[in-house]
Amino acid sequence: MIRYAALLASFGCTDVVTLRGIGSDGNEVEASFLLSPAVELMVETASTTSTEPENHLAAGYLHEKIEELSELPAAPSVGHE
Repeated sequence: MIRYAALLASFGCTDVVTLRGIGSDGNEVEASFLLSPAVELMVETASTTSTEPENHLAAGYLHEKIEELSELPAAPSVGHE
């Protein structure tokens, strides 16, 4: 998701991605992330014995979008001609 967010920012684009995770109470949750140039994103690891939630559809979506954006010509730098 970090790579996708960086690519979106380089093109000045925005997207919302929803992933399944484990909440602070140990229950499975869905978390939606707004990815845009103006939003900060942080990833944190966790040590747990819980089974990782299913995110195959979200992972496939992210890989597809990264592939699409990677094939586009680089976005021009803001303020430079």
